[in-house]
Amino acid sequence: MQRSNGQQKIDVHISIVGAGHVGKWLLESLSKKYDSERTGVRIHVDRIVARDPRKQRHGIEKEILSFNLEDAFRGPETKIVVEAISDLKASKDIACKAMENGKHWVTSSKTMALYPREIVEAAIKNRRNIGYMASVGGGTCILDRISKIPYPINTVVGVLNTTSHFILKRMLLGETYEAALHEAQSAGLAEPNPDFDVKGRDGAHKIAIVAQRAWNTAITHEQVCTEPIDTITPVDIQLASALIFRDEYGNKHPHVIMPIQIAQLQSGRLALGCFPSLVPGNHALTTIGEKENAVYIYHDGRREPVEVRGPGAGEPTADAIISDIVEIAKKDAAGIVDPPTLSRRIEVLDPGEIESEFYIRLYTQNVPGAMHKISGVLAKHMINMQMFYQPMLTMRGMRSPIAIIVDKEKGSTVQRALKEMEELGYVEDTLLLRLFH
Repeated sequence: MQRSNGQQKIDVHISIVGAGHVGKWLLESLSKKYDSERTGVRIHVDRIVARDPRKQRHGIEKEILSFNLEDAFRGPETKIVVEAISDLKASKDIACKAMENGKHWVTSSKTMALYPREIVEAAIKNRRNIGYMASVGGGTCILDRISKIPYPINTVVGVLNTTSHFILKRMLLGETYEAALHEAQSAGLAEPNPDFDVKGRDGAHKIAIVAQRAWNTAITHEQVCTEPIDTITPVDIQLASALIFRDEYGNKHPHVIMPIQIAQLQSGRLALGCFPSLVPGNHALTTIGEKENAVYIYHDGRREPVEVRGPGAGEPTADAIISDIVEIAKKDAAGIVDPPTLSRRIEVLDPGEIESEFYIRLYTQNVPGAMHKISGVLAKHMINMQMFYQPMLTMRGMRSPIAIIVDKEKGSTVQRALKEMEELGYVEDTLLLRLFH
């Protein structure tokens, strides 16, 4: 530690595991944009470890490039191992080994969604700090903002998967799912196999990590109710816009289908979801740009939520990594060790137990008494129909789409009613989505 102009300067040495996009963005940010005079921390890259020696590594000095993972842990001056790889099992192993070797750990991977207990136990045992701000929301620093709210949090809701959000935004403009997906892939926003994003798994990982930070509890992605977006059709987009929401002033707003992630306390138990939902057109969620991430944090301190938004992927991810490095370097210099404990025990609701209003889309033959029997099934299950919409009358015997919104109910109850409707013989192509108001 040195003094310059009356201020203490901290020198921290790091190694980086992963020379892909994130690793290169980090190196570029450190060399071209990072301001050590402002932060008071000088960051030195001792080693960057890549996997494939056959690839060209432009922009990486040969003196610091290695293809041996062990080199990441060997440097006697190295204080922090920064890891940016996609293999989450390998990421967990790197985290534990780094801490066993006396290094702090920073990651952009969603490792905490799979192995929260193992990583926290390693941090506590080895008295090391960990940073994973970049794992959710890229450069938006969502986790940091959650940590600084001094009041009990009751809901965190937002859009944390750029791929799904981009696709549904384009469908809102009239594109089919297939065309919107192709456009996302062409723009580099979707993988050739998009299942991890469009099936909701990426969002489930992220909202699990958000819930860990909001309630200090060891949530994993497997506890999140996850539903895909690839079942949504242009008809659903049109039906949602025809279903009108009235706000407290009587103003009318169409619904918009959005791929939301939500963590919410319901009667002391935690409801976790990553699913496409109908959102009123006047909600701030609908203003999120197609390449943005954003969350709204509802807490007991005030009526209006705290908004955090920004670029959800790409180069700004390096900003969050650097923020973690700077914070951990300052803690290390001060002798502070405070990894999360994730010690709170909160019961997590099964997906079928999560309550919400629901949108039901179905196709039915235009036969006498069809709607009467459908409403009878809802009544049998004590489900109240709030709204009904049929966009067009068809000739007898032809299929017609129908949209129904029902009052707040458990998901399992609505699923049973929907299954019974399908058994009527003239109801098919059903879809069930939640509403967020």
